[in-house]
Amino acid sequence: MASDPTCMIEECDTVVYARGWCHRHYTRWRIHGDPAADYRRVRKPCNIADCEQLATARGWCPKHYERWKKHGDPLYTRPVTCCIEDCERPRKSKQGWCSMHWKRWKRNGDAEYQRPVICIIPDCENPVSGRGWCKMHYHRWERNGDPTLTMVDTRPAVERFRSKVQPGAGNVCWPWDGPTQRNGYGTLRVEGKYRRAHRYAYELAYGPVPDGYTIDHTCHDPEQCEGGVDCPHRRCCNPAHLKAVPPGHNNTKGRCVSRKARRRTASGGTLSPQATQRSLQLAAGRAADASQCLRTRGT
Repeated sequence: MASDPTCMIEECDTVVYARGWCHRHYTRWRIHGDPAADYRRVRKPCNIADCEQLATARGWCPKHYERWKKHGDPLYTRPVTCCIEDCERPRKSKQGWCSMHWKRWKRNGDAEYQRPVICIIPDCENPVSGRGWCKMHYHRWERNGDPTLTMVDTRPAVERFRSKVQPGAGNVCWPWDGPTQRNGYGTLRVEGKYRRAHRYAYELAYGPVPDGYTIDHTCHDPEQCEGGVDCPHRRCCNPAHLKAVPPGHNNTKGRCVSRKARRRTASGGTLSPQATQRSLQLAAGRAADASQCLRTRGT
């Protein structure tokens, strides 16, 4: 059996593909016009001095070519120390900074950021605690999202008092529209201390309260209002309804009805005028005894 013909090119024993040539020589003829020509690409060494690697693009090796693509210079070398002036720490980031300056850039947007010594809030000279603020402004930012927001009303006490009182026309009560104590009386912060609103209203109108005296609400009627924490007259700040009285006077009005009479009223019974008068007399007597006891202890 005859063997397949081989390529007519000398020293080529490959089987003929077309025109008497093998596939390789036939392709060379189609591309270059000469099947015997050797057009293999010859790689030259890198153009950079002292570089023994072969060139791949623009006459440079892959290493110098990538440096040119990233930095615009095939001879670019990464610095050993931080690029910030007067910083000798080793370089850790692509930007040329050390770890300290890189963290400053990540947190504050500036690699040369310097932490302030005092609070950055105007007119505040307290030392810095966090984010450039002192402890007070930092806690305000934590609670409210704004370091300058304050929940304390810094207006004078007189203005704050007037903003919480609703004056009315005629001889009517002026109800307190601010915070109240557990006993129902209004409260107001004056010179760093909390005071009762109706007592402060009396002092604004008539001056200081005499020593040992209390403020009585003349608008409170024991026969129409049971008193207690829910009594609306305790929030009244109308100076015309306020009167400085001895301690026993308020006790008399507060205990106008005896315990037995109160229990009878709560059970659905009614009180006769004589029983009501008797209860008032007993309460007045107890108040007088309490006042006398206080005077004796004072002496």
